[in-house]
Amino acid sequence: MAIAGQLSDAEYIIKVAKAERRLMELRRGFPLTVKESTRLIANLAYSGLRNYQPYYVELLVAGVDQHGAHCICS
Repeated sequence: MAIAGQLSDAEYIIKVAKAERRLMELRRGFPLTVKESTRLIANLAYSGLRNYQPYYVELLVAGVDQHGAHCICS
């Protein structure tokens, strides 16, 4: 993941996304795809905006899953 913006906001989103991703993997029994992980991060960022506490970050998520390599701007 590449980050541009406020570092504390980015670190918080990454920490929460890692925990949520791990919980989802444990519930489902298989790992999330890169696209699903990006959607999770986007939802976390949007939830801050809805709560009037926007996160001042731009994130670029890249990874490899069973569908191949991906680079997605969240």
